[in-house]
Amino acid sequence: MEIDRGSSMRNFKRLMATAAFAALAAGPALALSVTSNFDGSDDGWVGDGFTLDPQASGGGPAGIDGGGFLLTQDFANDFDGILAPAAYLTTPFADGGTFSFAVRAISGVGGSFPDFGEVELTAGGVTVSTDPIPGLPSADLTTYVVPLTAAEFGASASDWATILGGLDSLRIELESNGTSVREQVGLDTVIFDAPLAPPPTGEVPLPAALPLLAAGLGGLGLLKRRKRG
Repeated sequence: MEIDRGSSMRNFKRLMATAAFAALAAGPALALSVTSNFDGSDDGWVGDGFTLDPQASGGGPAGIDGGGFLLTQDFANDFDGILAPAAYLTTPFADGGTFSFAVRAISGVGGSFPDFGEVELTAGGVTVSTDPIPGLPSADLTTYVVPLTAAEFGASASDWATILGGLDSLRIELESNGTSVREQVGLDTVIFDAPLAPPPTGEVPLPAALPLLAAGLGGLGLLKRRKRG
């Protein structure tokens, strides 16, 4: 039987190109992306002085959007906030991502409390913070976006490197009234989106399709030897 070696080589090259693409596609994730929608659940967030009351779709006072939201209620006159769950923590990430959240005043908001909306990141004994909200929350649902950069948080290079190594804590300050008045604030659509930190030198992850690529290279060598023979 006569073999069309030119055709076989072309087909093999197409196979190799497909395998190379698959190797790249099967590589590790390129970003750390975590979202909390609060559709009838607290999504693992914990009140730090606040009582959390997840609202189902269309339920609760002054429903925020078409889905649910997290109703936060302050029963004490102190600095109250909300703490992120484990999904937001410990994973190293790279500079240049964003952290965003949507809030609105529901009731009892007033007075002067300039720290409302402050985002606080803690890692390895280092704490940095920034406040993207000027003053108190609006009655209209408003989304605030915080760049995850040292400049935004006023952090030194060494402190920011510690933060990038993986968070121990992420906290949003939601205190919106410095008196004994019970206030209610709605929180919705929290998103942490940042590039993953590159692996340490010498620890390059193995794409799942790499064995297929290696097998293809071996086959290419065999085909060349047969052609020479």
